[in-house]
Amino acid sequence: MRIARLGLAQLRRAVPAGGLDAADQERPPGDREGLDLGVVLGAADAARVDDLGVEAGRGLIDAVVREESLDRWTPEAFETLVLGKRFRDLGIPVEVLSRSGRRLEFRHFTCPFLELAEEMPSLVCDALDDGFHAGMGAAIGGLRTERIACMGHGDRYCQYRLTWEGGERARRKAKARRVRRHIEESRT
Repeated sequence: MRIARLGLAQLRRAVPAGGLDAADQERPPGDREGLDLGVVLGAADAARVDDLGVEAGRGLIDAVVREESLDRWTPEAFETLVLGKRFRDLGIPVEVLSRSGRRLEFRHFTCPFLELAEEMPSLVCDALDDGFHAGMGAAIGGLRTERIACMGHGDRYCQYRLTWEGGERARRKAKARRVRRHIEESRT
């Protein structure tokens, strides 16, 4: 699986110079986006991979908001714009099991990283995937993800339950995160 296709091109920064084979070391840094994710994960630690998953999750949500002019996330909007469009475009068809005003539960039987997930579930599932969902939750604000089943850990499918926190508390937390992120971005 190509890193750039999943919006994870920044993972190449996790590879130490000695972690690349001779052919990859000779390639210019801008041409390393095609590196195998396995090479990258093999040279990275879980905390770093989790952080990169968070960046990718936030990036996905930010792109959807920007492209769709979305001002409010609901389970229905998430199902349509993320699962129905973005995941489908990545070759990850999703089966929605249930949806309510504050909850969405879905599963998928494919994983872009399945071979690696089976070999390195602590990095792929417990770091990258958990970070990805945490990043989406942080970007949306007030969204909590619970992984119910995981192919990397031996299940037949991956299944998730997303829950939107209600009330003023979630809105305040989301606004505070947006303000902090805006301040951080303005400093760079």
